[in-house]
Amino acid sequence: MTDAWAPDMEGGLSRPKANNVARYAPVVAGLLLLLATIRIWDYVCESPGQEWNDVKLRASFLIADGLPLYPGIDFGPITTWMYGPVFPLIMLPTSLFASLDNALLCAAFINVGMLITAIAFTCLGWPSSSNENWSGCARLCGVALSLLLLPEYHLVFLLPDNAALSFGLISITALARANATHRKCWWFLAAGCAGAAAFSKLHGAFVIVAELGWIWHQCNRGQMFRFARQLAIVIASMLVVTCMVSSSPKAAWEMSIMIPSRLPFTHDWGQRLSELMPYYFLMVVVPGTFVFWSARFCRACFATYSLPAYVWLASLPFGLASSFTWGGAQNSLHGGFYLLPLMLTGFTAQILKPAKSGNFFSHFVIIGGLSILLFIQWRTVADFPKKPQVAMPLEAVALSRQLGERLWIPWRPLATRFAIGRHLNDEDGLYVRQLTGLFPGKKHVDAYVPTAWDTTLFQVNGMNWDVALHMRGEPHLETINHWVVVTYPTPFTSVQNK
Repeated sequence: MTDAWAPDMEGGLSRPKANNVARYAPVVAGLLLLLATIRIWDYVCESPGQEWNDVKLRASFLIADGLPLYPGIDFGPITTWMYGPVFPLIMLPTSLFASLDNALLCAAFINVGMLITAIAFTCLGWPSSSNENWSGCARLCGVALSLLLLPEYHLVFLLPDNAALSFGLISITALARANATHRKCWWFLAAGCAGAAAFSKLHGAFVIVAELGWIWHQCNRGQMFRFARQLAIVIASMLVVTCMVSSSPKAAWEMSIMIPSRLPFTHDWGQRLSELMPYYFLMVVVPGTFVFWSARFCRACFATYSLPAYVWLASLPFGLASSFTWGGAQNSLHGGFYLLPLMLTGFTAQILKPAKSGNFFSHFVIIGGLSILLFIQWRTVADFPKKPQVAMPLEAVALSRQLGERLWIPWRPLATRFAIGRHLNDEDGLYVRQLTGLFPGKKHVDAYVPTAWDTTLFQVNGMNWDVALHMRGEPHLETINHWVVVTYPTPFTSVQNK
């Protein structure tokens, strides 16, 4: 018998026993979502305390204060922003807050909110093939598992990669639905989000390349050219927006294309490979193995995953190369998450699929997997704070108000902005200029440091590229509470006072 009914001992029909795992699928999905929620809250609490986020969020405040996001290499405060304008524009609501702690906390929620929305939209909205028929519980499990496996780097730090990945996921999901339903609204959404991904970070441009290749292969040339026209309109609009937040088109080119293209590769490839090995396994080896297996042995299954596989393959060369440049980290490998959420959803659907009898392997996988996740989550709960870590940004603002134009905190530029209303250089931007051979002149640097500068502060065990520390000869260092206090023997005369 191949249907859902089987003959009993007396020749009648009886309903087979349900798979115990499928019976408890809602409980499994609820538990996984609870674990994911706890994990996300832990990282949201950690986010405001990271000074890196102060440096990244400053880009939004430049726009809010009427200053150019891209002033050019010879003008304006020297910042770390060398990415597209989409992420700072998304973070603009943070500029409405009157205190730095609330602005950083709002940014943390927006940061994780983008990822949660995009992953949920993909797992819940992806059109599965008729022979798979993913259940609602399987899709919710896919969302939760994706959030549990998403590297903490994405959840703690404000990254333009998050915007690129989020818009990319929404774009490919809309494109898959457009192909399945032939509704024009999905084509427009796919084009708009693909353009937003490309103008979040250069990595996002490979979403466009992969989508055009997939449409050529799966649909027809006419549809590809129509989609290309939609993309051209979106890209032209994005270029206009980029120019609007720049002092000139040349400035936008210099800061978003020229500077990142000149970043050098790391000198210690072995160390970088060792540091990122778990992420290479998760983002490269696992998706690669799945793509090879499904393309070789399960062509019907591969049809469901072909579009994210195209995007993953397209992003792989640039992602791998970027991971070996200066500053390259696990975020450079985020292309794996174009495929992983759907892999996890499909895998969960197979485990939760109703069967004629209990499946020991399904029980073993689900119980073992939940036990591992519970252990990992217990470690996370033990190690991370349960309330937002806002003490350091608040203290930085208070010290900036107290010392005024005497103090520079090169990794807390927003503290100075909230305290005295000025945008000063940040050390990450200065270091990038040094690495790329585009280090600014002394007058340019001096114009955006405190006018009576005699003290520099670094967080204990915090970020330090040794640029700001040695800008004024031999410094005197002492540790006071959570800060390394740097003072100088000679007075500073700023450009403004000359």
